[in-house]
Amino acid sequence: MSSTPESWKEKHTVTWEEYFDARFIEAMKLSKILRQELGEERAFELISQKAYEAETEFGKEIKGDKPITTKEDLSNIFRELLDTPYFKRSNKVEIHDNSDEGFNYTVHNCIWAHTFRKHDESELGYHMICHGDYGIANGLGKNVELRRNMTLMQGDPCCDFMWLWRGE
Repeated sequence: MSSTPESWKEKHTVTWEEYFDARFIEAMKLSKILRQELGEERAFELISQKAYEAETEFGKEIKGDKPITTKEDLSNIFRELLDTPYFKRSNKVEIHDNSDEGFNYTVHNCIWAHTFRKHDESELGYHMICHGDYGIANGLGKNVELRRNMTLMQGDPCCDFMWLWRGE
């Protein structure tokens, strides 16, 4: 059987772990080359910047045409996002509705952290994946702020996401 554009649409079976390994292994190799050529600090600076920019666009995309004018609007965006099959299968999330300021949740298992840590690339993972989360807040608008004190990627027991509503 030869590969054709039609065959590319066929479903195949791989584990989530295999999918994420395949998705990021080349990026890890390229990052090593960048770090050798530019130095770690400059390479990670560029990676963080590009992740922030890409996730700013993702924030705009998930916001869509829906204006975020209240804390509830913000909560609804993240409830919908976290309820997608992609996020449900890649993270173990505990939602906390105890904030007057916004929407909070804790991530106890994360396939991104698992993947990068398994390959001893947690610093790259932080710059490439975790740092981009701040770009999502930027893409959602000037009244949204992300505060996070812990990440699995950096060896903490969880990621604590606090999406704060800073509206008028």
